[in-house]
Amino acid sequence: MIREEAILGLYEDLVARALGAQERARALTVDAARVTQLARVLREARAGGRLRTAEQIVRQSTHGICPECFERVRAEAEAQRAPRR
Repeated sequence: MIREEAILGLYEDLVARALGAQERARALTVDAARVTQLARVLREARAGGRLRTAEQIVRQSTHGICPECFERVRAEAEAQRAPRR
């Protein structure tokens, strides 16, 4: 009888440990998923920030001139800067 109680106690302890390990593994998986999601959000935010910054720089550098007019003025300025032959 004592031997059966000892085995049962050991079994209960092993089951409790297994369930605890399972819960810790689940928590780590959830944490890893959160970190992965955060990294993705930060990458997207950084990429979007670069795009917005680039768009803002272009907008400021053109002083609000339409693209066709800007290209014409840019080409004229480039031609004036080119060494004359």
